[in-house]
Amino acid sequence: MATPPTIKFNQFSNETSPSGERHLQTFSGWVKELDTSSNGFLDFGTINNTNSKGTSTTHVVVPFVSAMNDATTITNFRFWLSTQNSLTAGTYYFNQHVSGVFVSGLQVTDSSGVYSSTSLPASQNVNRQDGFTTVSGANSDDEVLEYIYLSMTVDTDVSNGIYGGSDGSIRYRLTYDYV
Repeated sequence: MATPPTIKFNQFSNETSPSGERHLQTFSGWVKELDTSSNGFLDFGTINNTNSKGTSTTHVVVPFVSAMNDATTITNFRFWLSTQNSLTAGTYYFNQHVSGVFVSGLQVTDSSGVYSSTSLPASQNVNRQDGFTTVSGANSDDEVLEYIYLSMTVDTDVSNGIYGGSDGSIRYRLTYDYV
């Protein structure tokens, strides 16, 4: 059986462009690698929605291939919100903006009307950073995927609290095909 490619997710500061170094964990704007470890989660933090709906800080995530393994080409990248467990009743918006270029200080809110898909998208919704739909190499800034900006908005019908974190209540997934 073929060994699938290894894809990692780096989280970067929303203020400093990591272009040219998105596949590295040494850039000054690098925050952390997002993974399944106890510290590898995306944390939307505490959202104050006492008097009106509130939106978290916008986080920047960049998926990249760290090892092709037995794959020669990776295609059909589909980024989606696969899990929303343990959220209390109420209205939530999982805001998303995908871009091939870094937008310093971008704040993604529910007013954009662009939300993370909560089911597997039928077609590719994330490309390589230059707009191409395939990746054929690893550990190169030329082969990273687009910037994915994520935030969460909670309406006043939701209790104040901390969202995201290590409990796995919110889980994003990148699904892809490879040969």
